[in-house]
Amino acid sequence: NAMFDLGVHHFGFWVTGIDEIAERARVSGAPIISGPVTTDSLRYGEAAGNLVRTLLVRDPDGNIIQFDQRQSQPS
Repeated sequence: NAMFDLGVHHFGFWVTGIDEIAERARVSGAPIISGPVTTDSLRYGEAAGNLVRTLLVRDPDGNIIQFDQRQSQPS
């Protein structure tokens, strides 16, 4: 699987408005590899119990771009 090859296989950015970014990607025809999906912050090497939404998109040069957004917890 190319995602797990050695070397730089993707770039990641913390963002706000991840759903809007996903919609812009869809409209522009950028291939969406995954997401947006919500996962536990434990997958990011942090304490469990917080939520992060993740979107993976392929850019025109074939690079994988990861967008992550922290989710506020319900009170």
